[in-house]
Amino acid sequence: MIPKSIATLFSRPGFIGLLTTILLATIGFNTTYLSYKVSEESDRNELLGLLGIMESNLEQYLSHCKSAALMMAYTINDQGEPQDFDSVAMQLLSNDRFDVIELLPNGVIEYVYPLNGNESVLGYNILEDPNRNLEALKARELKQMYFAGPIPLRQGGNAIIGRLPVYIKNEFWGFSAIVVNTEKFLNSLGIDELNKNDLLVQLSKVNPNTEEEEFFLPTIDGFPESSSKKVSVREGDWNIYLGFKNNTKSVYAVVPMAVLSLLLALIGGFFVMEILKKPSELEAQIEKHHVDLQLSERKYRSFFENAAIGVAHINPETGEFLSVNEKLCNILGYSANEMKLFTFNELTHPDDLELTNRRQKDIISGSIREFSIEKRYIGKNGQQVYVNVTVSPLWKSGEKPTTVIVLIEDISSKKDMEQKVLEGSIQAQEIQKNRIALEIHDGIVQELVASAIHAESLEKLKNNPYELSHRITALVALIKKITNDARDVSHNLLSADVSTMKMSELFSRLEQQLKSLTSIDFRMEVHILNEEDISDEIKINIFRVIQELSTNIIKHSKATFASITLEEIADDLFVNVRDNGVGMNSQSTIGIGTYTVRNRISKIGGTLQYNHPDSGGLEVTFSVPLA
Repeated sequence: MIPKSIATLFSRPGFIGLLTTILLATIGFNTTYLSYKVSEESDRNELLGLLGIMESNLEQYLSHCKSAALMMAYTINDQGEPQDFDSVAMQLLSNDRFDVIELLPNGVIEYVYPLNGNESVLGYNILEDPNRNLEALKARELKQMYFAGPIPLRQGGNAIIGRLPVYIKNEFWGFSAIVVNTEKFLNSLGIDELNKNDLLVQLSKVNPNTEEEEFFLPTIDGFPESSSKKVSVREGDWNIYLGFKNNTKSVYAVVPMAVLSLLLALIGGFFVMEILKKPSELEAQIEKHHVDLQLSERKYRSFFENAAIGVAHINPETGEFLSVNEKLCNILGYSANEMKLFTFNELTHPDDLELTNRRQKDIISGSIREFSIEKRYIGKNGQQVYVNVTVSPLWKSGEKPTTVIVLIEDISSKKDMEQKVLEGSIQAQEIQKNRIALEIHDGIVQELVASAIHAESLEKLKNNPYELSHRITALVALIKKITNDARDVSHNLLSADVSTMKMSELFSRLEQQLKSLTSIDFRMEVHILNEEDISDEIKINIFRVIQELSTNIIKHSKATFASITLEEIADDLFVNVRDNGVGMNSQSTIGIGTYTVRNRISKIGGTLQYNHPDSGGLEVTFSVPLA
């Protein structure tokens, strides 16, 4: 028999049909909302990706400007007089990246190429013009190239002006300036292509005189707005905004789903209402459905409790497992009885013990009431299991610690995905480094062209020993700079020939490069008998890790001595990197560089450890299986 209350309820099929419609509509609209959020997130990622491309294009273009300005600065001799200004400037303008090149002794424009059409700027003192001198003064204050504009030019037109402060014998000489037509500058960002692709772009800058933000592209009402994405360029204090012309496209994309959800909800409600109009025919089915629904609910609750996450009760003082659920046993591979033979710390990966114990002490002391961390457990078969652990006390503040409840979620699949993403990122970095190396090489070639121009001019000065000696000194300085640039490039972007060289040759070359870059006494030893046992993947990852650790020593350690040892023992390759510097604090172990090192070593099946010897400095050791 159906209870009277239920029978009364079913006697109102219209009401039940309405409730059904509301429930189905709620589910449908929730699904529609989630779809909208996914679409919105996709749009956001698309904007961020395009902004990254624009930023990269702009940085590359500004780098060319800096190289040209620096090249012109090298034409100035020790007496502050430019040499071969027109010929060098003409060579630099031949690639059509820039429009005008200027030299400004003490801020006064005295040298301009091309002069034709720019005669009106000769004698103009930028430092004495209160309407224009703030950005020039900023370049001199920063002692690096700074870009002004877009601004109107005295000779007509509108342009971006990059000014590089020049110093001779530590005394300010003036500026080396590069002038770029505003339209050419904007084309370097790829703005025309973006405008064709249903996107909005805006370039702005805070006026140093009025301190108000000025926009340089045609303004559109409502843009930029809160949903627009922005990137800032510090070399000119510019802001680049990017957004969609149609901000409602994500909404329009889910309208059909919303309409379909509403239609299905109406059909479902109508269907239920029609069924409930025949209670006498459906009484038995309703009773069975009610029983089945209860059974289904119990099954669902049981599945959720036992399969969702691992749960354990732990003694906070001893770390003993007091009770565990079946899910946790499945995660680690132990039975419930076996789990009680271990402590919390005994199953924790050694590298994660320090953080775990520190947080556990904070729980016991009452300084925190809960914490969540990602860590690793060691499973029954020895494998590492990545988990997200949430720990909460089961005692009130001020009471004696008794038991903590630990919720353990298996995130191994998430970590596997992160590893795959990292591997893809590493591979992309290799490709990107080779591409950048080629581009920088083109810049070095330009400097070689300039040195050739210097060399060709020497024969004309054979009857002037003093000037000839000065020119030779300037040429030697330029060649040394080119040599240092090439050495830096080869140190940071080496990859193509890593796999073809022997380990001893590869690290011998790295040792020489390190010694040329720093005064730190680097010493390297390689003891490997069977290099054929070492795969290209292991060789490249070990080389990149040692290169990263060496760079960190140079940048951060303040060391005077560093040693790097590679030794093959049995079926493993052991590596030790040690310095006598200031060591590493706990925050340094979670940076991007350290994260990359750990993941490179993990990728090739190795283990990594950071140590702080009593004698000072930092010691990094890792081993990699070769078999």
